[in-house]
Amino acid sequence: MNENLDNAVDEGDEFSLIAYGDLATIVKHACVKFLVSGANNPFGIMDFIDCSEQCAAGQKKDAEYLAAKFIPLIKKLEDRPKIDGKKTTGIVDLVVFDGATNVQKAGQILAARYPRITVLHEAEHVMGLVFSDIFKKCPEFVQMKNICRELRNVFGSVRHAPAAMFRKRAKEHNNGRMIGFIKPSECR
Repeated sequence: MNENLDNAVDEGDEFSLIAYGDLATIVKHACVKFLVSGANNPFGIMDFIDCSEQCAAGQKKDAEYLAAKFIPLIKKLEDRPKIDGKKTTGIVDLVVFDGATNVQKAGQILAARYPRITVLHEAEHVMGLVFSDIFKKCPEFVQMKNICRELRNVFGSVRHAPAAMFRKRAKEHNNGRMIGFIKPSECR
């Protein structure tokens, strides 16, 4: 990871950096992926932020929470010395987040704090919207979507907050071992 970041930051003052953020469920944990891309490294992993405790406490991953997690990462990039030993401020000029409202608002908070930053939607979310439209307009898919929604509500949910709460309680009642159900989804 350090080598990836060194390569990304090395020419950041000339070519700048792009940061990518995406909410994800990784091995049943509510996470945020934070990646960075620069002239010498098109894909550097910065951090995986586990939000499970926040969700298990019944709190949301709102814009302020996410921005508070991203700001130190941007500062870490700016404080990281290049190969020649110099530090560069203002090297992140583009942040690409999924289209969720809370994440886009977190991006706006970053843009207010760092005026050089522009926030864009990532393509993955746009494709998700295309398939969302398909599942709203085709009657067979609408029925399948409704069945899956009910199954999610019954079998522990795939939503971050209920899943984190369920996992926490399951561990308490099973000697620290999490048991649960296989998540239903429209594609399974």
